[in-house]
Amino acid sequence: MVTFLNVVFVSETLLTCGDDGYLYLWEGFRIVRRIFAHEGAIYALHSNSKLGLIVSGGIEGVVILWRIF
Repeated sequence: MVTFLNVVFVSETLLTCGDDGYLYLWEGFRIVRRIFAHEGAIYALHSNSKLGLIVSGGIEGVVILWRIF
């Protein structure tokens, strides 16, 4: 079981992240993509819908800039 810690939208796509180190992309009520992001929990997640960018920050002290679309 995953505990989701953050929720953001990029355009009309929902993204969540949790204590397992993965980003989850949703369509409706279904997870359509699971992306390994960090070694451990992801405590920070921010999106810029205009640029289609996401920034994630994990417990290991790493910040990653993502272009998912």
